[in-house]
Amino acid sequence: MQKLSFKRASQADIDGILKVMQRVGYLDFRFPNQQKDKIKKQLISELKDRTILVCCSRKKVIGYSIFGPAEKFLKCPIKISKKDHAFSLGIGIDPDYQRKSIGKKLVDYSKKIATKQGFKGAYGDIASNNRASLKIQKSAGFIKIAEYDDAKRPKGIKNILVFKKFI
Repeated sequence: MQKLSFKRASQADIDGILKVMQRVGYLDFRFPNQQKDKIKKQLISELKDRTILVCCSRKKVIGYSIFGPAEKFLKCPIKISKKDHAFSLGIGIDPDYQRKSIGKKLVDYSKKIATKQGFKGAYGDIASNNRASLKIQKSAGFIKIAEYDDAKRPKGIKNILVFKKFI
């Protein structure tokens, strides 16, 4: 496998992030029926209020991780401490690069950056049928703390809330 690089995303990385989002089906979930140019503008604007990281192989974006303050972004019915915690807003790995531990490396890099930003832990919520993401989070040390219904999900699919405390 080629050498991987991890960095904070810039405006120049947005097209690559969009390609990965498209390939993993996230565009249809998060941005249903929206034009790509509108989605691109929104992602560019989001560079200001959340952290977007990318994993690249030969300067090509092959994965992304997005997180922000849990106080601002985590909407769940479970009573939890959100202060000083991050919330994962999404992670995606190009299908051509999956099952190569890139997702875990990206989660580990996200933890490193979140710790530098002062976060003491992180939450994520994952669809109960998203086995790949659940596996990545578990391998990165996240534990399941709750399960709940979410109107964004199809009937029968729950949100799994996971958490990892940073040392």
